[in-house]
Order: sequence, then C-alpha cells, then structure tokens
Amino acid sequence: MLRGIFYAEFDNTVGPKITFQAPDGYLSPQSFEQISGYVITGPKLSHEVVTLNACGKRIVCYPIRIENSKYYRNALIFNIGFVFDPETPTNNYILTLCKLASTIETLEHEVEFLSTAKTKAMLKCVFPTILSKLNSPPYECQLRIHPTNALSLKVCPEIGGVIPDVKAHQVPIQVVDIQTHVNSLWDLTLQQVIPFIDGSRYVRRIAEDAQVDVKLVIQSLRQLLYYGYIKMLDIFQFSNLYTSTPALRKLQTNAGLQAQCVHYVSNGTVRKAPDDDDAAAAAAKEDTARILGKVDGDDDAKDNWRVDEHGDDDLKKRRRDGGSKKQQKEQKQQVASSGVLSPYGNIKYEEREVLLSSSNVITPTISGIFRLYARLHQGEPIGKFCKEYNPFASGVDVRRLVVFGQIHGFVRRVRRYPLLIKSNPKKTLTTLDRMFNGTRSFDEISVALQVSFQTIISRVRSHEECVILLR
Repeated sequence: MLRGIFYAEFDNTVGPKITFQAPDGYLSPQSFEQISGYVITGPKLSHEVVTLNACGKRIVCYPIRIENSKYYRNALIFNIGFVFDPETPTNNYILTLCKLASTIETLEHEVEFLSTAKTKAMLKCVFPTILSKLNSPPYECQLRIHPTNALSLKVCPEIGGVIPDVKAHQVPIQVVDIQTHVNSLWDLTLQQVIPFIDGSRYVRRIAEDAQVDVKLVIQSLRQLLYYGYIKMLDIFQFSNLYTSTPALRKLQTNAGLQAQCVHYVSNGTVRKAPDDDDAAAAAAKEDTARILGKVDGDDDAKDNWRVDEHGDDDLKKRRRDGGSKKQQKEQKQQVASSGVLSPYGNIKYEEREVLLSSSNVITPTISGIFRLYARLHQGEPIGKFCKEYNPFASGVDVRRLVVFGQIHGFVRRVRRYPLLIKSNPKKTLTTLDRMFNGTRSFDEISVALQVSFQTIISRVRSHEECVILLR
C-alpha cells in the first residue's frame, strides 16, 4: 500500500526541503534531513529510480535535474517520491512514479509549471487525490492538473521480474494483438504510440512519427514490455550478423513450436507450374537481388543499408521539419486505418492470413527452416547468407526467420562495437569519432547521430588503429 507522496526541491535559500506531501507531515523534517542527500542528488542520479530503506520506511523516488541558464544556479532540482512500509514490494509502482515525475517535468518545460508559484501550489491539492485513487480499486487516477495536460496513472498488479530497459535504437515487436486489449481508459500516450508498433519502426522513429517525446515513448514501451505485449529487438539490416544458439534444440523436438515457426516465416511465394522451373529460379534470383539492393563484391564497402529508407541529409531534414501538416495527417490516417501489420510487411495481418491459406503458396518445410537456422554464424552478414542459400525460393521470409528465432531464443544478434585505440594527433576528432569507445554498437551510434551504416564503417576505416569488437 502507498503510504505517502512528496515533492522535494532544492530551495535557493534553505537548501533541500519537502515542499508538498500527502498526508501532511508524514515525513518529518528530522527524517528528511537524514535522507536529503539521496533525494536531492547530483546530476549522475538525475532520471534514475532511487530506493531507500530508512527511518522505518521504504522510499522510492525519481530525482530530476533540469539545466538551464534561466534558473538560479543554472538548474532546477526536484524529486517526486512515494513512501511505503519497509516490507512493501514496490516494483509495480515504479512506472507510475516515473510517469508522474516526467509529466511534471514536461509541464515545467512547456509552461514553467514549477517555476510559477501559483501552478506549483496545485500539487498540494493533487497529491491527496492521487494517493487516495492509487490505494483504491481499480488503483488508477485520471485528473487534469493543468488546462493543457491530463494525468492518467495506474498501478498494475505485481507480476515479478525487473522492469526492462528500452533503447532508442531498438524495434518493438508485437507478440500479441495489442489492439484487442486497448480501451478508452488506457494511457493516452500508449494509445497514440501503439498504432506505430509495426515491427519495422525503431523507438526514435516511432517518437517522430507519433509526434510524442521519445522519453514518453520509452516509458510506454517499457510498460508493454513488462506485461508481455511486446519484445524488443534490434533494427533488421542485411549487414547484421546473427548466430544460432544451443536453444535451437527445442525447435527440433517441439511440434507446436514447429507449426508456429512454419506459419510465421512463410513469405507467401506462389508455386510455379512444373514447366516453369527456370522462370521460377530466375524470379527467385531477381527477388534476392532486389531485396539485397543488388550489392556485389565487398558488402561493407558498398553497404547502403540504413536504419531508414532515407539518406543522411533527408533524415536530418525530416527530423528538423517534421514533415508538412498535410503529410503528418495523411500518415496518421494511414496508420490508424491499416489494422494490425505483419512485422516488416506492408500488408494487413488478415490479408496475410488469406494469402498463406492459398493452395498455390509454397509452404517451407521445418527441416529446411532448421537447416537455415543451423547455418547462421557470426562471421557472415545476413545479406551474404541470403545470396548463398536463397531462402526466398523456398518460401521463407528471412526477416521473419530472424525475428522468430530471436523471440524464442535460438538466434542471437552479434553486434559491432567500434573502438578507437589510438587517433592521429593531426586529425580533429568528430562527434562520430568520440562514440568509438567500444561500448556503443553501430545501431546505437546510427540512431543517435542519424547517420548510415556506410558512414560509420567508412569512418572506422579512415583510422589506422580502430577495431570493431563483435559480441
């Protein structure tokens, strides 16, 4: 049970203090003095969940530091905290706390909610309502704390496990049909984000297309991930490296999993007539060349696979402009009317089911699929793998093949991490160069800086002592 809520801040005159709390006086000044160093924190703990067991209570808080020259000391430092009994499990309250704190932070950015005494004082009235609502069935609270912003909070049942992290370069994949579970009481941000979870958009792209702050998108996806609606995978590119894992054995023995796999990875290739074998082979070869972008020779040197279909300049322009209002409206209407999308596909789920039910469609064999999985190894990009084994001709969608394997644990992505060992002192290090520290993958760098795989690999090769770590 949630016992109390507080808002603490760094006052320029008296230092750290609790400004508002519900119930009033629940945390005494003496108790707060003992923990103030963990509530009003330094910049390293900003936007991190901090849990304390002190003063006979368990305190979970979310410190936030907004740096701006308009503030005294160039920063606004505050914290929203939940207070519990010392033995109370708190995992299912963390997302609720983060959302409450982030909403208040957003209001400060937009309308100076905390900088204005009149609006900040609204928290004194809001906290008792939140406390009462979150402690009573159905354990949810919906209220308007500002004319421009509504707050929707819910405490979901404790189901165990650690709340997973979500990165801006990851791709959410639906493992259940979320649309059948959505209702009008769901969080508005969730409802705005869900139509864009199509299996191909990565998190930052979803934020741009849905016109939602990327931090709010990440929080929404963490909720869906925590309750098993989605899985988070890497961006699929034909330059990626994949390898099979020992868990592949379960595909060999589990008949139910085999049936799911065959159905999921089928690409809907239409069976050719017996006398059209040469035409079928030519068509399969043409499809392979088209999908791989007709890349020959040195794949890395000629790699044009991007995290997006647009070039670097177009990416930056689209990110800056956000597209015209007409384009944005058309895009939202298209997404809203598209139904449930097949991962990486441009057809509706229902249309795909009809297509696969046709007797003229090639159904891949489980033995053939198993051999494809077994042939994956980390030294070969998936593009070369496709040119060598041509899974398209046997009715296998290679993207779905990889996605299904990753979801069930018998395929693992091998990521590239550039490490600049020693730089040329005559060269000025760019922002891209500084990210070559061995801890950031190509995907993370590509999405963070909005540059292509080709740009990264070319920059790596421009340094004499820069290596790529695979792990």
